[in-house]
Amino acid sequence: PPRTILGYISRAKDAMKQGKRVAWTAPNGLRVVSEYSGFKKREIKSVAFKTRMRISEPTNKPDTKRTANAVAPNFIHSLDASHLDFVLHEAKKQGIPVAAIHDDFGALAPHIVALHDIIRSTFVMMYQDNTILKELQESTGFATDPPSPGTLDLSATMCSTYFFGADPREGTHCYARGTSPKA
Repeated sequence: PPRTILGYISRAKDAMKQGKRVAWTAPNGLRVVSEYSGFKKREIKSVAFKTRMRISEPTNKPDTKRTANAVAPNFIHSLDASHLDFVLHEAKKQGIPVAAIHDDFGALAPHIVALHDIIRSTFVMMYQDNTILKELQESTGFATDPPSPGTLDLSATMCSTYFFGADPREGTHCYARGTSPKA
């Protein structure tokens, strides 16, 4: 369940209190370190302009609160970025020009069906045997194991009508391949 996973990821603050960095390797191989520097505020007086300004200067200490609040969003963004990376690489291999913004993809009409298949197949490939939460546990030293992945059959996303936009084939392709009905 998403809330359980979010709660697990948010435990990174406990690792930070023990002086450990919160880091993981995204599915595309990118090493992610989620850490924000602390800042101290300082006031500067301007004699020429007869005013005072406050500036923030970085410190050598990490900002544990800011880092803890950012771990879950950074983790999800790293997964989205990995999926984008996999989609773009596969589309390039197949000669399909793709426009992408964050986790939204677009292609010319003749390539839409192929792009839908690429989006779905790379998603399934990325999460089918993914152990990213286990790696997060090992790198941060979480005392408890990650939550179980649940019972979702990821291959069912191959037939989902509205997974990343409506499939122009309206689900008939799933039956033709002998897979389960659309999700």
